[in-house]
Amino acid sequence: MSAEGNKAIDSTQMRPDSRGEPSADSRSRYFEAHAAWSVTPRFISIVLLTFLLPTACGYFNSGTWEDDPQNWKRAWGYSKPDAVLMPHSWYWRSPHWTREEAYFFQFRWHEELFNQFLANDNMSRVESREAQLDYCFEKPRWFVPKEISEYEIWRNGTSGQSWLFRDANTKDLFLYACQL
Repeated sequence: MSAEGNKAIDSTQMRPDSRGEPSADSRSRYFEAHAAWSVTPRFISIVLLTFLLPTACGYFNSGTWEDDPQNWKRAWGYSKPDAVLMPHSWYWRSPHWTREEAYFFQFRWHEELFNQFLANDNMSRVESREAQLDYCFEKPRWFVPKEISEYEIWRNGTSGQSWLFRDANTKDLFLYACQL
């Protein structure tokens, strides 16, 4: 800092020497005034932790879980409502920094949940003969165990990587999604 009123020195205030270059004394005072911006190992560590650690969280949240009550929260970010019965679930998440996930869920009939899936996931009805299912992982044995014709089927209208099945007899819901 400058001795005159604690004003910061900028590069225009450096006094030139006989060659027209800023004097050593001026350079020294300039760099002292701007020392807070110097690139030190501590500064680099802070930058890395600030910007890279949050993007690496997939590494800490990655894995495969089967019939784990936390699968609902992994998929949607909040706890499963008590009124929703979830007999089976399978969830996978990659360690990649983008959100790559796949899941299979089975729910007992719950009209509000069914309506939310249709509305929030932009689902449209598909005839069973038109459904061309291509799972990104092998489906669990409990997922849509009957002939496909025994289900009412909805598909996400934008990606086609999200499917909702309703058992025509029991009304159990089966939800599949894959985002890679």
